[in-house]
Amino acid sequence: MKGHYNNGFGFEWAEVNGSEATAVYQLQDPHHILYGKTGESLVKKAVPKEFLVVSGSPRTPDVGLPTTVFRYDQVYEFVSAIVQKRPASPSFADGASAQVVADAALRSCKERRWIDIPNPHHVQSTGVMNNPLFNQPKSKDLDNKIAIITGGGSGMGRGIALRFAEHGARVYILGRRLDPLLEVVETNKKVNPDGQIIPVSCDVSNEKEVANVFAKIISEVPRLDILINSAGLNIAKRKADVLSIDDYRKVMSANVDGAFYCIHALYHKCVNKVMD
Repeated sequence: MKGHYNNGFGFEWAEVNGSEATAVYQLQDPHHILYGKTGESLVKKAVPKEFLVVSGSPRTPDVGLPTTVFRYDQVYEFVSAIVQKRPASPSFADGASAQVVADAALRSCKERRWIDIPNPHHVQSTGVMNNPLFNQPKSKDLDNKIAIITGGGSGMGRGIALRFAEHGARVYILGRRLDPLLEVVETNKKVNPDGQIIPVSCDVSNEKEVANVFAKIISEVPRLDILINSAGLNIAKRKADVLSIDDYRKVMSANVDGAFYCIHALYHKCVNKVMD
């Protein structure tokens, strides 16, 4: 997905590319969407009316532009929720969270880096997010679970580690470089002060190093519940006509052998520990 932001002058657009089709939505023409299957020209199609007005609003979809009247629909919903003594949908909390996501997306585009988005329950908004009605306690469905995540310093491994810790797990993150792992620990402290993330330096392509690291972790915990093999690497020259044997072995060593080393290091020790 990609988009264009023009400082709020109404010419913003978003483009979504799928495996079978592409769609483009432009705020300057909010009643239509450009759509086309892969390889075909984009064709203008009408946006279904139910998407042009907040559910329950007395305004008809044909009155006004969604870019300017949607906020009035939302006010109607807020007032109705207060009168009916029910949560609004979308709620104040949803709005605050959406703003945080939008701000992070703009920063990420401008700075060309990952931007951490705090859990909605940590987003502070005067008198709103502190209201118990909107700030429900987060789930702890991984309480007391113990997880090892390789490649935990970046990408999917990093994201999984932060989410697991948020849900109550004790997480060991492994990676070749310690600095990215420490950054994940610091991020977790900011967004989830109670979360447990333990950084461990380990090169998964090194069989002996994996065996030693996993043996140490297993000796410290009563059991292991989850293993996520997320460590991996790639190379620029990976096409068949330019791929070297050394680069091939480097990729396979980390992406394939490394996953096996981790499973092998755990399997017999964990099985024996359970049997005992």
